[in-house]
Amino acid sequence: MVYSGSHPICYFLLYLFCSQNIINRIGSTIVSAIIGNAIGFWVGYFASASLIISTGLIGEWNPLIAVNSALGQGVISLLFIEFAAMACAYMIGEWDMRLEQIGFLSNDVRKPITVYVATIIYAVLGVLLLVFSFVFMIYGRPFNEFIRLSPFILFDLLLRATTLIIVSYGLYVGKRWGWLIALITSMLGAIAVINLLIFCLVNALGTLALIAYSMSLLLNLILIACLLSASSRRYFRFLNLKG
Repeated sequence: MVYSGSHPICYFLLYLFCSQNIINRIGSTIVSAIIGNAIGFWVGYFASASLIISTGLIGEWNPLIAVNSALGQGVISLLFIEFAAMACAYMIGEWDMRLEQIGFLSNDVRKPITVYVATIIYAVLGVLLLVFSFVFMIYGRPFNEFIRLSPFILFDLLLRATTLIIVSYGLYVGKRWGWLIALITSMLGAIAVINLLIFCLVNALGTLALIAYSMSLLLNLILIACLLSASSRRYFRFLNLKG
């Protein structure tokens, strides 16, 4: 299981936006982020909660009360992602300037095999998940327990597939945001799978689940090893500055 979802997409979009010399507008950006997140999360959560209630799968659940319990954590989480994107964009801009000053030219660095391996893994997983999304869209309706939630499940599958494909592109073209998102999602995926493996062992859930989670953990560990190799870090310009 390679961890993915809406957060990497948000980080990717914010990183690209923040790369446009946003430091000159940092004051208004921070104020806008706080106000926009608070209002946007409130409206978005209430709308999505109302849609879920309309499916009839959840009984007495008041979206107005539910949004109050999730508002603080949700807004803070979004702000953390935004500030992290701003900080990374600014630091990487300064970083590139220093690398140029010491004479490091990224064009002279050949793409290592570890980058190809990570790119292929993310691309294959993205395509497979995309295919599964269309299969679910066509054949998922017979499952009565999922029929009312199928739009939400399909959206989540498509979002995850899109994330994987975007990350594979970022890795292939040597973008730092691709390396960052890949490392973060692989680390989170490895931790999540370890938790599931422990749960399987404690509750004796069966050999099939144990094999599946073990393979997923191995896949994430391979990705982490590829991304953290010296050749990959040099290719993505994750180098320490001397002097």
